[in-house]
Amino acid sequence: MALVLVLWVLTILTVMAGSFALEMRREASVIATIKNLAQTTALAEAGIYRAVLGLMQKDSQQRWRADGTVYQFLFANAQLRVRVVDESGRVDLNRSDEPQLLQVLTQAATPLGWSDQQITALADAIFDWRDEDSEPRPNGAELEAYQKAGLRYGPRNGSFNTVEELQWVLGMSNELYQALLPVVTVYSGQQRINLAVAPREVLLTLPDATPQAVEQFLLLRQQNAEAGLPPPDFLGRPAGGQTGNGPFRVFCEARLSEDDPPGRLEAVIRLGRYHDLPLQVLEWGEARLSRDDALFAVDNEQVIDLTTPKR
Repeated sequence: MALVLVLWVLTILTVMAGSFALEMRREASVIATIKNLAQTTALAEAGIYRAVLGLMQKDSQQRWRADGTVYQFLFANAQLRVRVVDESGRVDLNRSDEPQLLQVLTQAATPLGWSDQQITALADAIFDWRDEDSEPRPNGAELEAYQKAGLRYGPRNGSFNTVEELQWVLGMSNELYQALLPVVTVYSGQQRINLAVAPREVLLTLPDATPQAVEQFLLLRQQNAEAGLPPPDFLGRPAGGQTGNGPFRVFCEARLSEDDPPGRLEAVIRLGRYHDLPLQVLEWGEARLSRDDALFAVDNEQVIDLTTPKR
């Protein structure tokens, strides 16, 4: 009986020790993950400010391009990738006219199975959200329509403050909102799209634009930028030129190794004096990047590596 009792005690102690060791390993893993996230997030902040420095370069050959080009460099034993996008290359929700907005919605919603009637209704609802009157458009939605839908809010009847506000428009789906994120902005303040910095998704929304024409234009635009030449015309439209002060949307990913998850940040900044500061931060937060848009998923041949000295 004494032997059996000793064996039972040893068994219980072994189980307790194993459980304690497993719990410690779990806590150590959680702490390591939190530490990694904090470190990579801080590194991503450094990457955003490095992009600001690149945008402020007076030498046009040294100045960073704001057309979605991905830059890569090393900092504090970590690998960073940064993409800068000039917001003037996107469609402004507060300045777009009806044909332009319908074209953008059609390009994004048709692959999702939306009908022309649904797209027109959503476009009218967007205009009703941003206009100052309370009269609904033919297929739009003012306060009464929101109340009938069981919502406790109505349209702003004013300009969109953020792109996220688009999610609250009656009829908007999450899938369509995610498809519109790379295309729309609230910061350009102009109706015309700056083709010199417009991303592929925006170029595809233009009338008569085909995937082949867009790819050819992007290739020529990149070649001209590398040669210090102005961007080419696109389908007879003058490309314009890059703006000097933005606003710019900056994405940054930082990772300590290929096996570690990267830290991601996204910011919208405007250069120029603002309350005695050299720039104004309009947005700052975790990057809204899909798996396909991840910066470390970009092919190395399409990345400008700043760690390699130029000859």
